[in-house]
Amino acid sequence: MLTMYIIPCDDKEASNFESAKESVSEIADEVVRLSDHNLTDIEKRSDSWFGYIYSNERFDYNLCQAVPHYLKAESRFDYLVLYKKVTHEGKLKIFRSPRIFRSEVIIEDGTLIPIEPDLHSPVVALDGWILEGNNV
Repeated sequence: MLTMYIIPCDDKEASNFESAKESVSEIADEVVRLSDHNLTDIEKRSDSWFGYIYSNERFDYNLCQAVPHYLKAESRFDYLVLYKKVTHEGKLKIFRSPRIFRSEVIIEDGTLIPIEPDLHSPVVALDGWILEGNNV
């Protein structure tokens, strides 16, 4: 089971909760809209997996097709690192970001990364993109 959390972005004009929700609704069993950046409720859930997306982001089609395969894979990993594509000041930028975690992984206060990441094994998904904004 995967619960995806939508975190409000700082840029209110770029925020589009419905687009973010729609992009992950087919892979998530539940989509929860957060009112702020506080992720403490995530750790209290008992789902197998949890993840997050900002309200100005969306998963592309290829990523939505790939994520369920990763979560059902026989290999043992603790979190999934996804690639994010952003256009900033006219230039394409690409980032890697941990986004989907097993329920046992605890997120560090004030960040969106696991506490003691060296104790957890990541897998990097190369099958699609997190897209930010409408210009990507």
